[in-house]
Amino acid sequence: MDIMKILKLFFIIIGFVTIFAACEGPEGPQGPSGKDGNANVKTDTASITWAKIDDNIYKFVFNTTFITQDILSKGSIIVSVSNDKSSWIQLPTYAGGYAIYYWFNIGSITITINNTAGGSFDNSFLYKYIKVLIIAGD
Repeated sequence: MDIMKILKLFFIIIGFVTIFAACEGPEGPQGPSGKDGNANVKTDTASITWAKIDDNIYKFVFNTTFITQDILSKGSIIVSVSNDKSSWIQLPTYAGGYAIYYWFNIGSITITINNTAGGSFDNSFLYKYIKVLIIAGD
């Protein structure tokens, strides 16, 4: 046998011995319970009713009790919009001359769609649903 075949066989044997030797021994004591997985995550979904501000701007205000001073100080807020609730577009975004952005205050999120290109407004950008994901900080 040449040296490469011997080395290959040696490493295969060492691998099997390591795997099987690591599985032996008594089971250790139960560890402490961990934190609940999603206790600090909240979601909210709603239909959108747009208010026309002018020919190029629409606005929607979403009121939610989930946005508190604690969330604003230490948490995260992710906002998405959809027309069918199966595919979501995370905000802010810019597409086809339309800027869609948001800002939030305690108790509310405001979404604005701005037709930055001008011209007639494409109503397909007036999404029907909002989803808000709120993650509390520690």
